[in-house]
Amino acid sequence: MSTSIERKRLKSQTMSNPRIHLEQVCRIPVLKSLSDSTRTTVASVLLQTAKESTLEKDEILYRGGDDAKNTGTLLVKGSMSVERDGESVTVKAPDLLGEMQQLNKTGQRVATVTALEESIVLEFAWHDFLYTSVAMKALTEDQQREFKEAIGDFVGRRLKVLSELTGESLEAPHADGE
Repeated sequence: MSTSIERKRLKSQTMSNPRIHLEQVCRIPVLKSLSDSTRTTVASVLLQTAKESTLEKDEILYRGGDDAKNTGTLLVKGSMSVERDGESVTVKAPDLLGEMQQLNKTGQRVATVTALEESIVLEFAWHDFLYTSVAMKALTEDQQREFKEAIGDFVGRRLKVLSELTGESLEAPHADGE
């Protein structure tokens, strides 16, 4: 069963305003801790690999347990409900969604994410982002390390919120898979 974003993507493939999106993406919490040059480069590569979609209120972006297809989503306008085990939190733009599946060994979505209002999202494949970063030599080794650390810290904070929300003890695996 496909999610609504897969159906909607057919309607909205091109960015409505890339300049505004760059400003929004640079404000995403995970990127705020990066140096200016790393933040701008990461945001630019993400935008090059992303597809814009508009979600209507109550439309599901991700369903917990579904195959993740190695995608992440940049929420650039609107707000989403992230629900797991009957508990939910609200995520407002700008923010990153879909990062948790990167650490889930089953490759499945860990929560259901639903639009609380009309929302604009930019969906990207993590492997496209990595390939483009390497192929373009967009990020230096230091910038790659900086981004990896920022993602690790961000996921750690998200896991803490999910742990508090669900009462489960959740920990991020080590980057080397241990």
